[in-house]
Amino acid sequence: MDSKLFIHGIVNGEDFWCDTPAEGEIEQSYMSSFYRDDITRVYGPRLMVYGRNNGAGDYWYYTYVVGGNVHGISRPGSYFAMTLRLEACCISIGKMFRVLDMVFNLLVVGRILHKTGDTYQYAISSFKGAEHNLITCYNTIRKTIGECFTAEDFDMSIKKTGNSSVGEIEENLYDCNEAALVQKLRAGYRIIVSPTAISAAQRSIQTECQKRIEDMRRDCDVKLKDVAQKESSLLAVKADKERLEQANRQLQSQLKAVANMKKIEGLVGSIRQPVKELADSLATLDNGATHDKRNKVVPPVDTDSRKSRNDSDNRLWLQIATLALLIFIAFWLIFSGTGQKKSQEISEADTIQTVIPEEETPISYDEVDERSIPEIDPKTLRCNIEGYGGEGPLSPAKTYTLQLRQNGMHPTTALPVEWVVTGADTHVSPDNPNDCKIVPVAGMGEVTIAVKVDGKEYSLREPIEIQ
Repeated sequence: MDSKLFIHGIVNGEDFWCDTPAEGEIEQSYMSSFYRDDITRVYGPRLMVYGRNNGAGDYWYYTYVVGGNVHGISRPGSYFAMTLRLEACCISIGKMFRVLDMVFNLLVVGRILHKTGDTYQYAISSFKGAEHNLITCYNTIRKTIGECFTAEDFDMSIKKTGNSSVGEIEENLYDCNEAALVQKLRAGYRIIVSPTAISAAQRSIQTECQKRIEDMRRDCDVKLKDVAQKESSLLAVKADKERLEQANRQLQSQLKAVANMKKIEGLVGSIRQPVKELADSLATLDNGATHDKRNKVVPPVDTDSRKSRNDSDNRLWLQIATLALLIFIAFWLIFSGTGQKKSQEISEADTIQTVIPEEETPISYDEVDERSIPEIDPKTLRCNIEGYGGEGPLSPAKTYTLQLRQNGMHPTTALPVEWVVTGADTHVSPDNPNDCKIVPVAGMGEVTIAVKVDGKEYSLREPIEIQ
């Protein structure tokens, strides 16, 4: 089976190697696209499997990439990649990873790359200068595939139509389902396997935690709605209480008015007898005067009768004065009670008008529910930079992770914000848009970090120098 090996990466700038120059010219342009691919910036080895038409035919590509911890001659942020091109699709993806990983650790490390701790440093100035070692790598790969792989490891029926992928799937090397991955290859996906990718067990825990968070959020929403309903009911009870108290005050005022009326009735009853006596006296006087006038009789002057008549006149005036006093008292009580009642009603009205505005308008269910939806206040947003101590400059070509914080905590859901970063290459994963990976670019001077909220840009940190 025909195969070709292509070596590409950033040694002292972008570099490329193939043992056949003609084939290299066909593939070099496409291999250069890895310079901007996110896979070259992620820590740890990865194997990318995909199919494409290079203009000369349909092929399957197996690219083994080490990035994130590789330094070039002049700067960090480099990567090293081996791309094996095959005519048939190798469905034993895990086995292919182990072959390429073995060649990398035995023939690349120590000759082309020096390893110090977890960091790789290029030991050559160009791939052309290490051609002998690279040919050895190619021959070893072909020999190992010929000895360890059988026809069952390949499937000629899988065809790649077009060069655009449907999507990308990353699986852990140790628990991936190769049969399922092959079906994804048939559907047009690009497959990535890595020993550092999230495992099925970790993904299950992550899913369970997310489910619990959603359950807790729903439970909180239900409790908030219940509290809102109880607050509304409490306000209604307070309003009913105020109405009952006002009605009670009105009844008390009416009872006082009734009591005053009873007092007036008593006074009127006590006036009836003096009024009757006064009326009788006036009638007697009137009858006597009429009789004397009709008969024209002038009574003789008698001292005793004059004294008796004066006493009678005095009693009459005393009765009139007493009656007038009782009438005055009755009217005073009537008008005094009425004025008191009106004054009390005005005072109560003023009290009601003073108290009612102090009560808050009852909160409806919809209003509380709308206020429970969190709004983003840009002032609560901060940015933590993973891999940065907080002081000094950022290293060019080193990968840093920007972590969005809201009120000092990592948001549990994706916030509707857009990262705005200058001076660095950026990548925002669709699975976690709250984080952003950046690689500072040498020569840009400084990195600025901001986010857009509702179309407005807000700075999260002071500019950081690149050095």
